[in-house]
Amino acid sequence: MSARTTLLDLFTPPDGLMGQTAILVAMSGTRGFLDSALHRFTGLGRQRRAAAGCPFAYLFLDAHPTANRERTFNPLDVPGLHELQPRDAARENLLHAKVALLAFGPGRHGAASVLRLGVTTANWTERSSRHQLELLWKVDVSRGPEGFEGSIEELSDLSSAGAFIQRLAARYHVPMRGESRSLLARRYHDLLEQVVALEPSRPRRRFVHSWDDSLFEQFQRHLATEDGQRKNLLVCGSGSFEEPPPEKRRGRKPEVLQKLESLAAPTAARLLAAEPANAGALASWWTENIETEGWDLVRSHDPDARGATGRDLHAKFIYVGYQREASCSNGWLYLGSGNLTRRGLLLSADARGNVETGVFLRVAESVPREALLGALFVSEDSLPADELVEKGPDSEADVELAQLIGVPPLLSARARSDREGGGPRLELVWRDDVESGTMVALWWAAGSSRMEVRPGESVPVSDGRFPATVEVSIVGGDGTAWAIPVESELGHFCLPPPSACAFDEALDALLEFPIESEGDDEDEGLEGQDNDSGDPPDEPAGRRRGGAQADPRQYPLHTAMQFIDRLGAHQSGLAADQLEDWLHHLETGLPASFAPEQVAAWRGLGINFSDVLRANGFRPPGMSPVQAKRYRRILEHALRSWGL
Repeated sequence: MSARTTLLDLFTPPDGLMGQTAILVAMSGTRGFLDSALHRFTGLGRQRRAAAGCPFAYLFLDAHPTANRERTFNPLDVPGLHELQPRDAARENLLHAKVALLAFGPGRHGAASVLRLGVTTANWTERSSRHQLELLWKVDVSRGPEGFEGSIEELSDLSSAGAFIQRLAARYHVPMRGESRSLLARRYHDLLEQVVALEPSRPRRRFVHSWDDSLFEQFQRHLATEDGQRKNLLVCGSGSFEEPPPEKRRGRKPEVLQKLESLAAPTAARLLAAEPANAGALASWWTENIETEGWDLVRSHDPDARGATGRDLHAKFIYVGYQREASCSNGWLYLGSGNLTRRGLLLSADARGNVETGVFLRVAESVPREALLGALFVSEDSLPADELVEKGPDSEADVELAQLIGVPPLLSARARSDREGGGPRLELVWRDDVESGTMVALWWAAGSSRMEVRPGESVPVSDGRFPATVEVSIVGGDGTAWAIPVESELGHFCLPPPSACAFDEALDALLEFPIESEGDDEDEGLEGQDNDSGDPPDEPAGRRRGGAQADPRQYPLHTAMQFIDRLGAHQSGLAADQLEDWLHHLETGLPASFAPEQVAAWRGLGINFSDVLRANGFRPPGMSPVQAKRYRRILEHALRSWGL
């Protein structure tokens, strides 16, 4: 990707649309980049994403600890992002795949109108975005009169990517459809089920994964449909190579290169682009052999380099084609996550290789050789042997597969207030693979007492004010504490404690809708830094309403009428395509809009707020029966939480 095309472009909505839900897969990710990506995707900064009370993106990362990552993300590290917790089975392979599914629509919470698949060589990090040469391929399909429309290949690719994620999800704790009304479950499954259902009756897939067969075997099958001996050009590149061999095997050609040679004619020209600081076994072979058997080792080329410093090669690709004079044609291109290593390219996940993804693309048309090499960041400049370094950063072999990253014993907590169940309390959702007899200590507000809880026990919330997150640690453990999200009774995230403001300000904040996109200023600032300070996010904009203090200068009857009149006037003027977003906005914001002192003063007025706000002229117009039922439930929940 050049300066004109960046990794963040994958998250840019089509014109007139907004990001709704994304499912992201990679080996690694950082808070700085993911913040920028979600800002670009939703048009909302950190504060507003925290105030939305729902995940906009679900994240699968590799389950093994590294020097830069020893635990999963906390709920508010990246507002709007939910990292799915790995199961013990996720230790079996290195998750090296790099893929994204995204849904866009006219609103952030309604039906999707565009689905997007992105396959890349990059991780979700600033390093990939700003300091490495990466490749990105993406495809969009749009909703038509009879559903999503696209070519057989496009629909097949989206469906195949969805099936890959479904298989990956078996190794992670994913909320089950129908488990609760939780948005954690609904948004994830809505996107995945839409994508999987796109599969044509006779699919033609370009998207590939390594669950059952290695990427190399699948590339061979693609080429088997043609006369492979006619291919006289092989161009490859990788960010890393096999680990340096034992001393007695030094100087041998890496097995991957031997396999790659079989993809083209024996006399084919062979270009290999490598990053000299991370050459692995390639270094000893190249430096200790005069005869390199037709291979030319060349530098990568950064078209946007300034001065002598360019970005490092991290892209992984294989091109096999027919070259005649200065043009190349009749070719195939692989790009994806698999490095030119045994675990990345030659082994399937079933054979203890990595979990990888990629695409095989037909490049039948004639392309100037210079343009082809430029698109793949390949130069014609030879790479001197004395620049090659055997050992470099980010080696696949550095990951210890026997270890599992630090994960909390609890997945979430659910707020419940029904008297039959014991009044206001938190019901805890435990990992189903937690060790028998595990006990946790749980607390939330600063200075609050710690409670020790066993599976099956709930936690009382004496004042009925549910926290946004709770801290949890294992009793008798090493003292590590995790934050887990708290879901409200309506299925969204409970919100951080709001700050205080007057009644008019609280009402203004509630009626601040629709929420427009905030522009790109934030992601331009965040992309260049990785905010790993551990500090909580800034207080959500628009959430001051929750801490509103009663204004003694305003009579309860006046404020109640003002609330009814202004809310009714605002929502009765909404368009039909705004209703889903409005109901979500009301669902998350209304219960916490006003101070306890304010609503307490309304209790003696004898006003039936629910009947009034469901009457014509006050309720949102044009609601479907499902939306009307949801609107009534939102009102009843808010009124019950206010004691009305």
